[in-house]
Amino acid sequence: SSFSGSIPLLGLHYTKVEQCANGAAYCLMLNATFQEDIIAPRKVLIDAKLQHDIVKNYKLLQAAFTKKNINKYIDVER
Repeated sequence: SSFSGSIPLLGLHYTKVEQCANGAAYCLMLNATFQEDIIAPRKVLIDAKLQHDIVKNYKLLQAAFTKKNINKYIDVER
């Protein structure tokens, strides 16, 4: 799938939905939603392409869910 445009609030310029798959956009969206840095932006790997980097992003996201009492489980490798 493709779309045109960017996500200026997050400083991201994605051209394909698949680019969200590395988890970085979700981490930044969570911060924007709560208007605070639940996840330290410096820890988010924006250009993650390797599996272990992508897993790190999703672990950050899961930790943020737990911190904010969001009952959503993300199955990430340990």
